[in-house]
Amino acid sequence: MSTLPAADPAAWIHAVLEAVGPWGPVAVAVLLVIGALAFLPRPAICVAAGFAYGNWAIPLALAGSIAGACLAFWIGRRLLRPRLSAFVDRRAGLRAVARAVEAEGFRGVLLLRLGPVIPSSMLTYLLSTTSVPFPVFATATALGIAPAICLQVMVGAATRAALEADLGGPLMALAAVGLASFAIALVLIGRRSRRLLAAGG
Repeated sequence: MSTLPAADPAAWIHAVLEAVGPWGPVAVAVLLVIGALAFLPRPAICVAAGFAYGNWAIPLALAGSIAGACLAFWIGRRLLRPRLSAFVDRRAGLRAVARAVEAEGFRGVLLLRLGPVIPSSMLTYLLSTTSVPFPVFATATALGIAPAICLQVMVGAATRAALEADLGGPLMALAAVGLASFAIALVLIGRRSRRLLAAGG
């Protein structure tokens, strides 16, 4: 068996893809579902998916993330609600989030997903303690997490393309511009989310 040079990332990527085979996309989707339940970092998984499969990983990442969030919401509401509600009641910040969502409904969930003030998995479990209907949660969550997931996958895809084509400068510059634009948008939306929480508190 030949040894891949450590300085050749493109060759290493191809070797990993060959080893994983056709189960790679399934593994990514399952990891995203598990991540939503167990507080794994979704951005890192999405970037890795884009790195491995390019922009074709966008629908895969969206499907896995949305399915995971919906499953976590169902578990929180059906199985863990008493414990989660007691946990929320002991924390003023989480109580404020819950009150704001109760008052705003779809708009509140959407804003908190677009400009998260707490980790995504924790937010899902928190939302499961509110009276927000499941269809509202699922729709607002899907719309709210889609922009970030698309950008994260595209960053991973651009990174791989830059390494393979030796065009690191231009492509990484574009990726940096995209990340900066998204960061600015998150700051602006985050301010709106904090105002929403202040009103709910």
